[in-house]
Amino acid sequence: MENVSILQLRKSLRIIIFDFAETNTFSVKFLLNKKTFQMSLSTKFVNVYTLIGHSFYVFCLLKFNENILISGCGSSTIKIWNLKTFSCLKTLLGHSASVYSLLKLNSTTLASGSKDNSIKIWNVFDYQCISTLKGYEKKIISCLNGHKETVSCLLRVNGKYFASGSEDQTIKLWEMDSFKYINTLIGHKASISCLLRLNKKYFASGSLDKSIKIWDSINYQCMKTLTEHSEPVVCILKINFDSFASGSDDSSFKIWDINTYNCISTLFGHEKIFCGLILKNNTLITGSADKLIKIWRLETNKCVFTSNYLADFVYRLIKINENTFASCCEISINFWSREES
Repeated sequence: MENVSILQLRKSLRIIIFDFAETNTFSVKFLLNKKTFQMSLSTKFVNVYTLIGHSFYVFCLLKFNENILISGCGSSTIKIWNLKTFSCLKTLLGHSASVYSLLKLNSTTLASGSKDNSIKIWNVFDYQCISTLKGYEKKIISCLNGHKETVSCLLRVNGKYFASGSEDQTIKLWEMDSFKYINTLIGHKASISCLLRLNKKYFASGSLDKSIKIWDSINYQCMKTLTEHSEPVVCILKINFDSFASGSDDSSFKIWDINTYNCISTLFGHEKIFCGLILKNNTLITGSADKLIKIWRLETNKCVFTSNYLADFVYRLIKINENTFASCCEISINFWSREES
């Protein structure tokens, strides 16, 4: 397979939402070229709605609340979707390049990071009256400039500060209320690809330099550097209070002990990891450039489901609820739900 960086993709999108039961058996229907393919073990799924909207690859997804899904894409736009009606409420304009990251700051405020090197702050109240506002200038609270390269990831560090990771190899800290610049963390030797809050004391950063750094959330010093991966680290996610996982271009997902930072186990199965998420009952879902979605049981480290019908790279996974998740790939936005028997 061609060596494709997670920060170099430029295409259209497909967002697929799967719904699955609490058992270890799964079934998914895929609609490709108006044909339906089904893998059926015990749970059945149906396509409940298909959305067409973005014209370029979707790089980030955020479930803002129970009714709103937000997506950012390569055309510099942000779309706001109604999860109840599956309709696009509004397309936000403001960035001049691809939107790579989205973050909910609080119940009313959204932050977005872009290849234009900026972070924009949006007022969520405008979602309710967005069609009556004229021009993006009235909808943007503030625009934060500080990074010299693409803002690739955002993280709420605590109730006072949020962080931004960039291709300029730095992590910048911003005040939540005033959006004032606080500090710059330097340590990585390549692009920052992902950020994760581990607990109240620490947060982690993953980088294309193949490492994971553990940072103190109070004095912002690097406490530990993990170097087990042999290729760029592209995603990190929390499993529970005691462990987290990291996905890499080395085709592995590694499970780490939060207290000792020792690698507990390593999962292999993809050609190249892009994303992952954790659902209840120790269920890990992974997406990849090999066009597959895999579902793992962490008690046994076994893959219990593999999808072979996706049309392109699985770039992003997000949880909609404990029984539903969404993935981004090419062409369209498809919602999938469990079929009632």
